[in-house]
Formats: sequence, structure tokens, C-alpha cells
Amino acid sequence: MNGLMDTALRDNPGLKAAAARMRQAQALATVEGARLLPFLDAQAEVQNARFSEHGFNFPLRGQNIVAAMINPLSLRYQFDFWGKNRASLEAALGEAAAEQAEQAETRLQLTAAIARGYFRGTALRQQLELTRTMAAVQNELREIAETRFRLGLDSADPVKQAATELEALAKREANVRDRLDVQRHLLARLAGSGPDALQQLFVSPAAVPAEISLPPHLPLELLAHRPDLAAALHRAEAAAQRIQVAKANFLPTVDLTAFVGLNALRMTKGASALANLLFSGSSFAYGVAPGVKLPIFEGGRLRGELSVQRAEYDEAVELYNDTLLQAVQETADGLSGWRQ
Repeated sequence: MNGLMDTALRDNPGLKAAAARMRQAQALATVEGARLLPFLDAQAEVQNARFSEHGFNFPLRGQNIVAAMINPLSLRYQFDFWGKNRASLEAALGEAAAEQAEQAETRLQLTAAIARGYFRGTALRQQLELTRTMAAVQNELREIAETRFRLGLDSADPVKQAATELEALAKREANVRDRLDVQRHLLARLAGSGPDALQQLFVSPAAVPAEISLPPHLPLELLAHRPDLAAALHRAEAAAQRIQVAKANFLPTVDLTAFVGLNALRMTKGASALANLLFSGSSFAYGVAPGVKLPIFEGGRLRGELSVQRAEYDEAVELYNDTLLQAVQETADGLSGWRQ
């Protein structure tokens, strides 16, 4: 069973998909975290253009020009005065934590399913041995009944009854063998293998513990360690952060853009001197542009987005409550099953 679990934790496709979703959520958190930092980039451009003789640029009508621009440093930064970007990052981190808990839940469900399948297969293997033993005994009884019938010591009814019971045992053995194959195929799929990979499993009977002891006390706080409950909690917290993002959209956005570089423009006839002109001190240029953006009329879009986020938060909270109730029910059902 331990070997099956090790193989499943390595090769199970569902677990690999959960790991991929977790990596995706972590990458999205990195993207959101980048909004708190300034963006720096470099630009270089060469342009060859001709202005229309009927255009608005009177000095350059009908002229051919060559222009070059090099900005080794260009900066963009948005000031997070209202905590919008920070809330977006916290929401993304919450989703990443939820996906990590979902992966743990997938691992837990996978190993639990393997344990259930293994013990069911072991029980079916014992039933198969018991059925074969009963069939062997019933076959001896049928032979005794036939002998008594041949010797005239008894009627044919015991022979027919023994044959009927032997046929019923044969059907029971076939049914148990079929159910055993189903458990074997299930374990192979959970382990990420084809149905032929575990043909030798349950070939011989395996020993199982006579009794599994239960801890004397099971505090309710243990439910907090359930991955599905932790995932629901993280998603509710992430939804609360997205409400803060929606509220911050009503407030002004303050950003800053700046550049430092060189640019020059020449007529086509003097294009050969453009490089010397571009790298001269007189071509030095810079610019700083702070900006403020304040939403005034959005047609109800911002209020709609806020209502959506509040509804998602309410849904996440109720999903957490439902997951908690389900966890309590599953624990009670598990204790009842253990006593059974």
C-alpha cells in the first residue's frame, strides 16, 4: 500500500494538475506584486518618414526626414495611496494559498482512496479464499450425496440441492473475483498506470490489523487542519481583499512617468550626419510627467464591480460555512463507520 501511495504521489495526473494550478496562482501573485514596484525599460527607434504637402505641419510639408531616439531609461510608477495594488497582491496571495491547500486536499483524497481501495481489495481477497473453501466443502458434500444416491441410501433431492448450492457458490466466487478486478483497476488508475500494471496485486492473501485504535479525544480544533476548510478560508479572505480593490477604483489614481535619453531629427539629405548629431550633448532630452486620473462618470460600472465583489465574498463565506458543516458530518460519519 505504501508503494502504491508513493507511485500515485509521483505519477497521478490529477495531482499533477493541482500542482500546475498552484504554480499558476503563485505566478499570478508575482504579477500582482510587480504593480507595487516601478517599471523601468529602455527604448530605441529609427524612423524614416515623409510629411504630406497638405498636412498640418507647415514647416515640414513635403519634406522627407530621418529621426532617431534612444531612451536608455524610461520609468513608470503608480503611487498606491489607497492600498489598491496592495489589496490586489493580498488577494492573489490568498488564491495561491487556497490552491496550495487544494493540492494538499488532492493528495489527501488520493492517499485515502488508495487506502480504501487496498483494504477493500484485501477483504475481497479473503472473501475469495473463503468462498473457494466453502465451494470445496460443498463439492465434497455433493460427492457424498451422489454416493448415497448410487448406493440407494438416499433420494436424488440431496444431490440436486448440493448441486444448486455449489452453483450458487460458483456465482458468488465469480462476483467476488469481478469486484476484486474492479478494485485492482481502480488502484492502477489512481497510481497513474494502466489496468495491467497491478495484475499481481492481491494474488495472495495479505494480513490486516485486527483492530485500529481510535484516539480517546478528538478536539473540534482538528478540523482547522483539513485542507478543504483551509482552502475555503483563504478564498474568503481573497474575496474580502478584492472588495478593497473595487472600493479603491472610486478614488484618484496618481502615477508618474519619466524618461532620459537622446533624440535627433534631420532631413533625408543630411541623414549621414544623424549619428553624430544624435550622440552630441545638444540632443540630450528628458521628461517628467506626473498624472492624476479621477473617475467622474462610469455609467454605473464601478458600483456594479463593487456589487459583484461583495456578492463573491458572501458566496465565499457561505461556501466556508458549508465546508465546515460537511467536515463535521464526515467526521461523525467516519466515527460511526469505525464503530460499525
